[in-house]
Amino acid sequence: MDIIAPILLMFGVRLGTAANASLLGNFEIVATTIIAFMIFKEKVSKRLWGAIGLVTYSSGRFEG
Repeated sequence: MDIIAPILLMFGVRLGTAANASLLGNFEIVATTIIAFMIFKEKVSKRLWGAIGLVTYSSGRFEG
């Protein structure tokens, strides 16, 4: 089962543009942090919330 995600990622990157792949790669840290916070009850510092906000803002700003 662990091989499915990288294969799907390769297909997605191949079908998308370089800009979309870059934005998804940058936004991955946001998704991972939010999952860890909500599901695993990880503590998130103010500094990390600030970084998440900046990454989210920049990803949305340059999307299209």
